[in-house]
Amino acid sequence: MKCTAVTFAALAAVATAKQTSGPVLHINVDDPSLSQGVGSLNLSGEVSRELVENVNAGLKYDYNTNRGLPSSLWVSTSAEVDDDVYVSAKAEYDLKSKSTIIEARLERGDDEIAIDFDTLTNEAGPLRIRKVFDANGRRLVVKPKFNVRDRTGELVINSEIDSDITTAELTLDQATDSASLEVSHRLDEYNIVCPKVDLKNGDMSVRLVRALENGGVLGVTADKRNIDWELEEDSWTVKGNIPLEDTQRSTISFKRSISLS
Repeated sequence: MKCTAVTFAALAAVATAKQTSGPVLHINVDDPSLSQGVGSLNLSGEVSRELVENVNAGLKYDYNTNRGLPSSLWVSTSAEVDDDVYVSAKAEYDLKSKSTIIEARLERGDDEIAIDFDTLTNEAGPLRIRKVFDANGRRLVVKPKFNVRDRTGELVINSEIDSDITTAELTLDQATDSASLEVSHRLDEYNIVCPKVDLKNGDMSVRLVRALENGGVLGVTADKRNIDWELEEDSWTVKGNIPLEDTQRSTISFKRSISLS
């Protein structure tokens, strides 16, 4: 259980399910004055279809990136090669950069290994591994990531402390020379609190996630410099930032996802 909470994961799953049924348009306004005209709407969208069994294809669109054409095209396939063992592959072609990113993934139960390959640069992307252990009845998830290009790594260890009530997550990032520890604790049916500490400089932040009775989710994160918040409800997402040293520089953005099917 991460601080984004099971409720956030459920919302994401619902959004993904909607995307496979037809075109979805996203409107993301981070400049309420609309000073850039239509560009201020950050219009984007995607559509996907199953071509044949276990083969899907789709396209993505970003108005600010490539107004007259899709921004990328993709095709994916998957297969069960053994009992509870799945392999999948996805190729996505970027029309602007002319690059194709190929992702290969192998899953066995809760365990997973994945890697990307960029055909334009002939370079492999990060190698990502997820391994789940049973540590005396407690779930332990180890997720190493190795960046092949610059030979740096990241290690994330998530440990269940008290069933699905409390978990702790340690993140070590070699590229940024950073380390952090986050504890997620479910206060009750509706609230999760997550203190996080930077193990390098001692900076702390606290995040509260609350599931609302109308099905929405409210998240608030506070540290010594900022208060960030976001509200997700149905197809709406509203985000805000309040700098504590200069509240007049506060910002707010709106995002709406619209199913066109």
